[in-house]
Amino acid sequence: MSALKNFLELCSIYNVTFKSDDKTCYSNCKTEKLLYIITRGMDISTGDPLKLATPYLKALSWLWGIGPMDVIAAQNMDYVSEVKEKVQ
Repeated sequence: MSALKNFLELCSIYNVTFKSDDKTCYSNCKTEKLLYIITRGMDISTGDPLKLATPYLKALSWLWGIGPMDVIAAQNMDYVSEVKEKVQ
């Protein structure tokens, strides 16, 4: 997540991905939604306090005006023998 976070921070540029006035930020982005696909080694669900990336991406989605964010997560990947079937 660290490399992805750094990349997204570099993309979050005033007058490029967003603008603001005296009261709020608004988007320069033209996309309508965000799809976040992730694998997780443990059984940590989206929305769990231990899952930090999802709220961060939702915040950027709001700042950039992207709209709704869908999450596809394959969990418990460190503890399954049939990873291919789990991902499918």
